[in-house]
Parts: sequence; structure tokens; C-alpha cells
Amino acid sequence: MGNDKPEAIRLARAAGFSDPGQAFKGYGPIQVTGFDNQTEIADNFSIPHENMIKWFQSPEGAFNASAFFWMSHSLNQLADKDNMDDVLTELDAIQDIVNLGHKTVRIGDATDGLTG
Repeated sequence: MGNDKPEAIRLARAAGFSDPGQAFKGYGPIQVTGFDNQTEIADNFSIPHENMIKWFQSPEGAFNASAFFWMSHSLNQLADKDNMDDVLTELDAIQDIVNLGHKTVRIGDATDGLTG
């Protein structure tokens, strides 16, 4: 996720966080997490890295980040399939990509160990 990179630590501390994991926690409807994901999105929207934590915390940033992640990972292709027999598989694939960064074979593994 990149939270242990020197730039991530520096930016987190500058924003008042002692733990970069807290600084780069999930924001937006699909909770885009991690320094690497968030810097990719910030770069796409020309948001300076020094301002990105505050931008992700804003409604505009949170929703733009979620939309960018959704589109850049081609999640509409999975969400728009019309095969009702495969709905569970398609929803699970979306959850895998959002939570793990890639599709897996096993159904339900994207939530293993998650709480809340």
C-alpha cells in the first residue's frame, strides 16, 4: 500500500497523523485506501501530494477518488453483466478488486478478517 514509504510518513506527520495508516485510510463510498492508491488518484486530478489527505477527506475528493478507482479498474464491466446466474460471482469479483486489489477464485475471501 506504500504507507511505509518516506514520503507517506512525511505527509502523514505534516497532516498531524502519527500513523500513516490512519492518514491514508479509506475515504469515499468504496474506501480507497493506501498511499500508493491515493497518490495515483491525486496525480490524476493534479492534487499536490501535500494537499491530498485534506482533498480525500472532502466530499469532492472522496467521491472523485471512488469514481476514478471504479473506472480505472473497469468495475462497470462486472457490474453491468446481465447473467443473473453469475451475480454472486460478479459481486464477489468487484469486492475482491476493491478490498484486495485483484480478483480471486474463492467466493467471500475479500472480507476474511474484516470487521465492522
